[in-house]
Amino acid sequence: MNLFIEENRHRSERADLESDSRILWSPSIGRECPGDLDEAPGFETPSKVGVLSGRRPPICDRGRIPEQGPLVREAYRQALTYDLRRERRARVLRIARTIALVVATPLLLALVFVASYALTLIASGATPEELMGLMAGFLERVAGFAGELAMLG
Repeated sequence: MNLFIEENRHRSERADLESDSRILWSPSIGRECPGDLDEAPGFETPSKVGVLSGRRPPICDRGRIPEQGPLVREAYRQALTYDLRRERRARVLRIARTIALVVATPLLLALVFVASYALTLIASGATPEELMGLMAGFLERVAGFAGELAMLG
């Protein structure tokens, strides 16, 4: 029993998808990539890479619009615009995550230190009034230290 019999309807749909991907991205579009990429493992020829396949074209061909009919050019231009916008958004989010990590890590460490200091005071038997007084003194010392650092810098 052969489970991989292809019906005529599926064969025509597959042929249509393959022809569309050849129209949207063909080897004649763009310039040749420098270097010897044909022997690289996992290399696919530009005819197998395109908008419909979900894979990205080689870097040397990105940004070029095919010299085909106006509908194909417009579809490719829209796909390229979307891809560039997505890359820009990803780059901005990557930078924002890095900045947030650089800022949040010291703040989190300071918060853990203050919490451990307060819990140590509580474990030592400090009353709430003593705890507030000691925490106020601690904040004054930190502010004084920050002021001395500002004068040095």
